[in-house]
Amino acid sequence: MEGALAMSTHELQHDPTQPQEERKRRRRGGAFFKFGLAGLAILGIGAAATSAVFNANVEFNADATGAEFAFLGSHGGGEQLAIVPIPASELEDLVPNEIRTIELTLHNNGTSALDATIADVVASFTNWPAFDATISFDRLSRTTAMTIPAHSPHTFDLIVTTGAMPDLAMGGEGSIMVTVNGQAVAATIAD
Repeated sequence: MEGALAMSTHELQHDPTQPQEERKRRRRGGAFFKFGLAGLAILGIGAAATSAVFNANVEFNADATGAEFAFLGSHGGGEQLAIVPIPASELEDLVPNEIRTIELTLHNNGTSALDATIADVVASFTNWPAFDATISFDRLSRTTAMTIPAHSPHTFDLIVTTGAMPDLAMGGEGSIMVTVNGQAVAATIAD
């Protein structure tokens, strides 16, 4: 056993009697082995980094458009317009102390569920004959905000009341303009 131990120890020690060529070959072989291991490690890491990652993308696209708010009016079930002509026959041949009622309809016909809030109602006379007259409304308020639901009509009455009519007003001509300003608001959603 002592001989075996001596032999093992002998193999590990440097033997100056070994040929120099063999020592060089062992050194080169060790260097190749070290560089080979380093190269394999780099290749292995690179291969793991590139082969272990798979990418996939999902895209979601949509075209968008703004809602249209179409606040229109009509007279007598006629065409819905932004400027509604009222036939002259509705207000022709007015006499003193007369009341004329004209049924008009507001339409909230937008492309979405936007309610219309009546923000303002303005009524005016242009070139009106020289007699007293008033404009009033039934089912439409000048002072209290009201809402017309989306895609719904709202019918109201324009009431023209004449007062005293002097001789100067006979045969006179003029016009009445009523402007109803509607503003879009988000629709109320029922629970």
